[in-house]
Amino acid sequence: MTSLFLRYIQRGTFRCRIPLLIFQWALLLSWSVSLAAAEPSLPPLVLGISSPSVPAGAIAQIRLTLPESHRISSGKLSLDFDPAVFGSATSVDVLCATGDQFGVANVEDRRVEIQFGSPTGGIGQLPSAPLITVTIPVLPGIANGTVGFIKLTAGPDPWRDAYGYRYLVTAPPGQLKVGGTLSIDSVTPVGGPLPAGATVRIAGGGFTASTRVEIEGVALSAVTLVGPQAIDVVLGASADLRSKRVTARIPNGAETDFFPPLRWTSYGGESWSRTIQPIFPQQTYAGAFFGYLSDWTYGAYALYNQTSQSVLVEQRTTEYINYKFGYGYGRSVFTIPAGGVFLRSARGSQLSSTSLTPLTPIRMIWLGIVPGDRTGRGVSASQVSSTSGAGRQAYVTWDGGQPTCDVKPSGPIGGYDTPCLAWLVDSPPATRTLTVRAFGIVPFRATAATANGGNWLTISPQEGATCTPTSSTPCPDSSRITLTMDPSSLEPGQYTGEVTITPNDPVLLPSTFSFIFRVTRSIISLEGPYPLYFPTDPAGTPPPSLRLQIISDGEPAPFSVSLRGYGGAPMNWLSITPMEGVTPATLTLTADPAALPAQAYSLSGSITVSGPANSVERNTAMYRRPPQVLYTSARDTPVTFWAKAGAAQPAARLVSVSPYFPDDIKVATANGGSWLASSSTYDQASGGTRLAIAVNQTGLDAGTYRGTITVASTGHSEYAPAQIAVILAVWAEQPPISVAPESMEFWVASGSATGSYSVAEIEAKSLAVTSIGIPVESSAATSTMDGTNWLSVLPPRDYVPYGGVYLKADARNLPPGEYHGTVQLTAPPGLGHFRDCSCHFARHLSQYPSARVQPASGGFRGQRRIDEVRSNRPRGDRHHSRLEHRTLQADRSLDRRRR
Repeated sequence: MTSLFLRYIQRGTFRCRIPLLIFQWALLLSWSVSLAAAEPSLPPLVLGISSPSVPAGAIAQIRLTLPESHRISSGKLSLDFDPAVFGSATSVDVLCATGDQFGVANVEDRRVEIQFGSPTGGIGQLPSAPLITVTIPVLPGIANGTVGFIKLTAGPDPWRDAYGYRYLVTAPPGQLKVGGTLSIDSVTPVGGPLPAGATVRIAGGGFTASTRVEIEGVALSAVTLVGPQAIDVVLGASADLRSKRVTARIPNGAETDFFPPLRWTSYGGESWSRTIQPIFPQQTYAGAFFGYLSDWTYGAYALYNQTSQSVLVEQRTTEYINYKFGYGYGRSVFTIPAGGVFLRSARGSQLSSTSLTPLTPIRMIWLGIVPGDRTGRGVSASQVSSTSGAGRQAYVTWDGGQPTCDVKPSGPIGGYDTPCLAWLVDSPPATRTLTVRAFGIVPFRATAATANGGNWLTISPQEGATCTPTSSTPCPDSSRITLTMDPSSLEPGQYTGEVTITPNDPVLLPSTFSFIFRVTRSIISLEGPYPLYFPTDPAGTPPPSLRLQIISDGEPAPFSVSLRGYGGAPMNWLSITPMEGVTPATLTLTADPAALPAQAYSLSGSITVSGPANSVERNTAMYRRPPQVLYTSARDTPVTFWAKAGAAQPAARLVSVSPYFPDDIKVATANGGSWLASSSTYDQASGGTRLAIAVNQTGLDAGTYRGTITVASTGHSEYAPAQIAVILAVWAEQPPISVAPESMEFWVASGSATGSYSVAEIEAKSLAVTSIGIPVESSAATSTMDGTNWLSVLPPRDYVPYGGVYLKADARNLPPGEYHGTVQLTAPPGLGHFRDCSCHFARHLSQYPSARVQPASGGFRGQRRIDEVRSNRPRGDRHHSRLEHRTLQADRSLDRRRR
């Protein structure tokens, strides 16, 4: 029995944002409106918003909870707090069972925007803890019984769980009732594991000698009342207090609780947005790699020192300079104090990268920033890439490719793509093999479970050793596990399985992945041509129709057909009949070239045939060949002849024509004269037939004459004729030649040279040589005032326009200074004139390449201004700073002279 694997369908996103309304009735109205706007295709995920009552002036902790457990992997939301009751929010935390949470909060007064994620879906898995907590003060002087309202607004994208499902998040307005005398404002220290015997301060209000304190899952060896606002507890065993419930009770039955958020004592590095609060994972990293950053990459790395000692961090940068200089390297060291956060922005230059190595493993995340945004609203968070294996997870790959059941209309969204297998009911068990990989060979244990019950899933073997992806040899059998899915006891429907890989290595976290097992009575498939191409000629002749057979394993299955154009392209050029039916069936696909725009010759997309349990996709495209024209080596440049009246005729010029040599040659002149002729000839040098173009100035007065040669191949009518423009310049008096620009300047760094046509290096500079407004070929000779050979002419290239001369400068053997040279340009024999072009050349000594090429003013070809990337130099290098200052002043002086 054959199973088909296609991608799981993800539908559109929900977008709804309602302005903040303070009053209770308006909040209730916004709740009903957000429900009415819910997209029917997305299941709702209703959050609860709650908080223990606290007295005026105390710190309230707002909690977001779920009525039942979910494996949330990503989400966004914002919270608005009643300004009549609350002050400015102070902290935000995300609680995660697997400790790999990451995210960022933007806190602006009483508005909090949160974006978070967990690759393992550990958010929502702690049975007695909320998903998110926000601490915020209650204003002093608020009367007991006053209610402060909290409004939640879902982010622009649905939330996701570890299975790839998307949810529309909603929440009724939350509230806090001011009152009572007991409160917990903070628990310190919180951040990393604390040893047994560590003292923890619980701050708040209303504490007495009879107040009982408990920390969920943590043994306490001593509890000491410091005063009405503080209690000290001593840990009886090592513990990490983050995500642990701290409870305080008094004899009259009143109690309050608190989930200690991650707090830091200092903020170092940069202050581009003080409203940003990174949400760090509980895992630590002994090294991280950020790159390669490109020109459009802008972000920041956030580091948290969760230890009780200062940590030294080494930063190494690599920046690509150019083809000649390769890479520049920089190194710096900074210190993060105990409990401190360090934030530094990173702007990518071409192919740059940054790596960090702390002396002690610390917590890290990467923040993506919208360039120019200083509000913090456009910040996103992601995990860092570890260089040491710390914080990494073992992962699996499906042998033979990941199975999928349905096709997503626009491909994977956000990188989430849940594996899915479709299998017929009452068929033999399905098996798939997976390979477990990690950064290194590590023993592991594998377990399997089903999310919705049943014993249809087994795994074998349950132990093995990971295979490193850097190995050049195939992974051994010891790294493979086999899943067996038995549909015999299952009714038709969708089931979820989970596999957990637990490496026997403290630096590798356990990894859990999920997959979908669909049991169905029919699985559809397609038979026929693949891919579906509809080529047509330039005239738009309709191509023949194509046919696809839709069949199904098992029972006959209903199906429907949908079309999707890639990149938003229309699909009105393709019609399919029928668009729905029952298998077996035949689809007829007909393409209409008349629906294509006249200038378009290619449109592509796909068709999707969907059945009860799976769907099948076929790529399709319509091609209209553009008109084809014979190619000549003259291209768009006129073939130019210079001739003296009454003198001998100039030599004929040879031009190649491809891909077929013409047998139809027509010559025309603008003034009707017969001075132009053309014929085919065998070229001994190239060993092929060429088009010979000849001119005869006999009887012509001095002046400029223009003609056209049209060539065609009668045996290949699909190729349009090509035209070659011809110019004949007849002169009686020697015409002068002109050079543009008349002078040029080179600025080159120490040890470097210009002279490459590659965009990776500084380009050479160009001169245009003309006479009476017509380009003219010339010979060039260079000379320098100091006698060195720093100035030279590049050899001609096929792509250099007629009349062009390229110069290069070489500073690799020169001491620092400024140099002057001359280029003497001589027209071909017969014209006899020459012109000088003066060249100014400045070379500045610098330990690191730091140079610019000033483009020539004018000329036939625009020049680029390339700013070479400066590598990091040691601080306090005054010598190089002075040289760079003088270089900058010289640049400005040059700009003024140009203006």
